[in-house]
Amino acid sequence: MDGNQMTEGIKMRRFIGMLVTMLAACGCRGYIGGLDDSDMQSMELVFVNRSRHDIEVTFDRLEWIGAEDTIFLEAGNGLWKKKFDNPYHNLGFDEGRMQMRFDGEREIFMDNMSGHDYNPCRYYQGIQLHDSQGQYVVYEFSDTVCDSYFEWYDKLKILNMTDIPPAYIDSDRCKEGSAEVYSRTVYAPGKVRNRLMLGAVVSKEADGADKVKFLEEQRFEPASVEKVENVKGSRKDYVYSQYYSTDELRRMSVALFGCDFAQLTGREAEDEMDRQCGILYSHYHIGYYELFKDAEAPQEILDVMDKAAVVSRIEYGRLMFLLAEGNCSAGMLDYHTCEYMEDGKVSDYHHVKDAVFHLITLDDEGRFICRSGGEELIDIYRDGIMEQPLLPMAYSLTDFSGETAYLHITEADAPTAPSSAE
Repeated sequence: MDGNQMTEGIKMRRFIGMLVTMLAACGCRGYIGGLDDSDMQSMELVFVNRSRHDIEVTFDRLEWIGAEDTIFLEAGNGLWKKKFDNPYHNLGFDEGRMQMRFDGEREIFMDNMSGHDYNPCRYYQGIQLHDSQGQYVVYEFSDTVCDSYFEWYDKLKILNMTDIPPAYIDSDRCKEGSAEVYSRTVYAPGKVRNRLMLGAVVSKEADGADKVKFLEEQRFEPASVEKVENVKGSRKDYVYSQYYSTDELRRMSVALFGCDFAQLTGREAEDEMDRQCGILYSHYHIGYYELFKDAEAPQEILDVMDKAAVVSRIEYGRLMFLLAEGNCSAGMLDYHTCEYMEDGKVSDYHHVKDAVFHLITLDDEGRFICRSGGEELIDIYRDGIMEQPLLPMAYSLTDFSGETAYLHITEADAPTAPSSAE
C-alpha cells in the first residue's frame, strides 16, 4: 500500500468513526449540514450494519446496482459504500425492490408499499449528511431496526378473518389469530348443499362450514316463498383477504368454505409458501335467491331457537377464487393483479417478478378444483364467471328474534380431503 492509499484509508476510518458517533446520537433519521456546502462534488451511499446479524441486501430495478449484485454486511461492523459523481444523484429507491437475508436464512422482501416504518425503498429513510465535498446518504441496520423487521413480518402472519364472498361474518367478534367466526351469510359446501332447503333447522354451532348439523326432526313451513332474479350489484370481484403463510390460508378457507385451499394448490401440511405474501380474490355472481319473510313460527320451532336457527334465504350463484402470490408487499401484488385485470398488461413500475397464480373454481358437482400458472388465469377469472355452474351457494338464517342470526363456526381442523363436495 503506497502513502496516498494509506492516507485515504486513515481519512475513511476517521469518517466512519465520525459517522458511527453521529448515528449513535441521531438514530436513523435526520439531517446534519456542513459549514460550507457550496462546492459539493459527489454523493456517497453508505450501508452500515451494527446489528448482531450477518445481512445480505439485494436491490432489483435500480440503475446503480444489478439484480445479481449483493451487498454483504457483516455483523457488528459491516460497511458498504458507493460513490456517485453527481452530488444530487437520484437513487430512485421508490422504484426498487429490496430483498434482505439475515444470517443466510430469514428473508424479507420490501418495496415502496411495504408498511414498515424504516423502509429503504422509500425516500428519506436514511440519515442525510453532507460536508464541503459532498452528500452522504446512510442506511443503518441496528439490532433495534432488525428486531422491528422481524416483529413486523411475524405480525403479518397472524390470521385476521375477514369477509370473503359469499361468506360474510361479524368482524367485531373476530379475535386476532383465531379462525373462529360468527357468519351471517354462510357458504354451502357440498355436504350442506345437498340438504339445503328453506325452512331447514340447523344448529347455531359448527366446527366448519362443511360440518353444519341439521335437526332432521324439525322443519319450518314458510307461509310464502319469494324468488328474486336479476340481483342488482351481484358481482363481487374485489380484494378480500391477504395471507402470509399457508397456515393463514388453510385455516380461513377451512372455516369459511370447508376446504383446505393450501392443500388444493398442491401443498402438503408441512409446506410453507415459496413467496412472501398472497391475496385471495373472490368473484361471486348471484343468479337469483329465494327467501321467506315470516316473522312468527310455531312454538315447537321457537323452543329450539336458543341453540338452532332456520334457513331463511338461499343464494344460487357462480363462484371463482384467484390466489396471487409474490415476493413483495401485498399492495404491490394487488396493483400487479388488478392492473392486468383491467388492461391486460402490467406496467414496469407495478410488475412483480415471478408472481404465481392459482385459480379455484367449482365443477358441475360442486367440488373445488384448482389450476396453477401465470397471468392467463387472471383472464379466466375476469371473464369466465358466467361459464361457471349455477349452484346453491350461500344461505342466511333466522331465529325469529328480530336480530341477525349467526352460525358460530368454531376453530376447525383441516379436512383430510381437499374437496368440499363430499
